[in-house]
Amino acid sequence: MYSQMIIVKPTMVSTSLIISEDVFPKLHILFVNNDCQFGLSFPAYSFNKHGSLGNIVEVLCENKDALSALDLTSVFDGIEDIKVMSAINETNDYVLFRRLREKNRFDKQIERFNKRGNEAPGNMKAHIQHHNKNIFSHAYIMVRSTSTGQKYNLFIAPTEEKTAKFNSFGLVMK
Repeated sequence: MYSQMIIVKPTMVSTSLIISEDVFPKLHILFVNNDCQFGLSFPAYSFNKHGSLGNIVEVLCENKDALSALDLTSVFDGIEDIKVMSAINETNDYVLFRRLREKNRFDKQIERFNKRGNEAPGNMKAHIQHHNKNIFSHAYIMVRSTSTGQKYNLFIAPTEEKTAKFNSFGLVMK
């Protein structure tokens, strides 16, 4: 896998906010326009009571030429608190991330399951709630929908996978 680092300089503004408002929307558009072949990693991610993305975003791709063609340096040129490392390096030391679903999302999933005439196992809701009880301890990226303009939180967590298909957010598809 090849990688290129984007470093957010610590300032009075939260690095997570800079990633959410300045870095992530630009990367999302690039990924959509380039067939979602790029993944994201957050090398300084920390999992604690509140979760943190850290100040480094690593863009990953299996194709060095495709990563180079993104031209991240010019995309982020002129944004004061963001530095793109010009070097594209081959790496095996990375962690991929996946999206975590919000609790109410699973309630809606159960409702759809029941509406289709399927019987949900009695412990299905308990299982889903138990599985997601720590979701809000994870870091998130604030995303603004281009179609509705609404903001929502995209909770993320590391995954064990080393190769995967990526969605338009650069996260592992399941």
